[in-house]
Amino acid sequence: MTSNLMFTFFVICVVCGTVFSLPCLTVKSKQDFDKARDALKSLEDFMKSQASSINSKIEALDKDMTSMEADFKRRQWIKYNNHCYYIGEDIVIWTEAERKCREIGGYLLKFGDSSENSLIFEQIKKSSKKTYFWLGSTDVVNGDWRWIYDQTQLGYKNFP
Repeated sequence: MTSNLMFTFFVICVVCGTVFSLPCLTVKSKQDFDKARDALKSLEDFMKSQASSINSKIEALDKDMTSMEADFKRRQWIKYNNHCYYIGEDIVIWTEAERKCREIGGYLLKFGDSSENSLIFEQIKKSSKKTYFWLGSTDVVNGDWRWIYDQTQLGYKNFP
């Protein structure tokens, strides 16, 4: 029994010695702790308030993406010979068609050869009931047909 008592006394002394070696919290430490706790609570409240705003922005972005997805499905792009082609079905005048192409980083069609011509006209036949489409050529000077993209004269003219 005496040896158990000594062992218990020894353990208590070691634990108490460890506790006594820790610094005591002062009133200033408690105030700093409370300030940090308040700042953390304020940050939490701020983040909660922003979450609602962020959520509404995400919902608006998702709505825009859904709309774009529907547009992409409706308006298919065709990739051929390192070019992307878009065959739209908007009913617009030539200048409006040219402007719309420029807005999306492109230009009205410039045919380079018969294989490109065949590909485009096959796609037009498959995709639309319309019979007229705009090409990217113009005759600003009467009879001098040039591609609007680079102002070169039409080299390939065998359109169906």
